[in-house]
Amino acid sequence: NLGGTAMHLCSQSGTCGLVPRWWTAPVEAAYQAFTARLAAYVNPMPEIREVTVGLTMVRFGEVMVRFPTAGNNAAAYAAAGYTEALDIAAMKAEINDGKAFDAVTQVDVADYQTPSNGQDISVSKEIMDYAVATLPHVQFANASITQSPNQNAAIFSLMQTYGPRGNRTASITFQTFPTLSSVTETLARAVAYGACSVEMPQSGVDQTIAATYDLQLRANCAVMGIPVP
Repeated sequence: NLGGTAMHLCSQSGTCGLVPRWWTAPVEAAYQAFTARLAAYVNPMPEIREVTVGLTMVRFGEVMVRFPTAGNNAAAYAAAGYTEALDIAAMKAEINDGKAFDAVTQVDVADYQTPSNGQDISVSKEIMDYAVATLPHVQFANASITQSPNQNAAIFSLMQTYGPRGNRTASITFQTFPTLSSVTETLARAVAYGACSVEMPQSGVDQTIAATYDLQLRANCAVMGIPVP
């Protein structure tokens, strides 16, 4: 309830809960204090390889996803004083807070969603450009890659421009759905976009598949100067 009463928001799957007004000064200050203390604790630990920004998340770590059409979310945002300008400023603030960490700072990216204007990938690019200009090493992640070439093609193509197939200013990683009709096609698509790593389901990856795509993922890591044990 910092900065005003927490919003009751729902995801597209119908899961609902309370979310703070992340664009307000009290919430931003609390998040900055938290990240500073966490950074002081984890920076001496070489095992900590990456951290993920999370001030503006609604559910999971996806800091650009707003679920504007789910439930009564649009009304909740309006009642809480949300604006796109404040949201963009908060996303930049969480990236600034990431400078406290020695580890790679991960930003989970998507087609930015706003209750007023729908999806706006130009805002995604604005935040991604800000991240690579602000942080010594940033990693862009997306949580829903499959073998389908048309799914999320716009954001994946944008991610590619920063990675080893682009200007090499950020590393790329993906998560996948729990069930995939083709593990090999999904991995091939991730590699083609320049992924250095992919989080896979617990089943469907055998030793042959792992050996083949591990080499290709490592090659993308090498282009980015990322050491892989």
